[in-house]
Amino acid sequence: MRSTIPIKRSCRMQTGLLKPGRALSRSWRSTTKKIPRIDKNPEPPGNLTAESPPNDTERILLVDDEESIAHLLKRMLERLGYRVTARTSSVEALQAFCSQPEEFDIVVTDLSMPNISGTDLAAELLDIRPDIPIILCTGFSETLSKEKALAAGIREYIMKPVIASQIGGTIRRVLDKPEKNNQYGG
Repeated sequence: MRSTIPIKRSCRMQTGLLKPGRALSRSWRSTTKKIPRIDKNPEPPGNLTAESPPNDTERILLVDDEESIAHLLKRMLERLGYRVTARTSSVEALQAFCSQPEEFDIVVTDLSMPNISGTDLAAELLDIRPDIPIILCTGFSETLSKEKALAAGIREYIMKPVIASQIGGTIRRVLDKPEKNNQYGG
């Protein structure tokens, strides 16, 4: 006869809250915990915009020097149906782009990064491939004027913190618009 260990007891043992040989308190034994079901392959949210949804072949080069933000944005964009290559170094992102410039449909980059700023990275990428759409993410809108953004070839920018519907809608808008159009009316 096999005995089963309740989930709550084994979790407490695994986290070190209960040492082997110690008894559970009466309040712990009588408590029932419900663990929410987490779908390993969640469906992306419904239509975020009236514009066309991603077709699972659109490729994004994502650049943010903060690893946690890069990871979060990568997961967010993958759930929206995009194929994402994330880099936490603007130098590495430039190298990845240089080696295969046709491998990316759009670039989403942070503004403030060490070594190469987002606007300087945009200029470098546009020198290599003038048609690549670039979206800039920033927490500091006053550091980038409309004129500087146009001169750097930035199509749009997004203020941080970023939410899925915002970045998804912006990417979709940029990919679906002709090259000359951007949020600044160019």
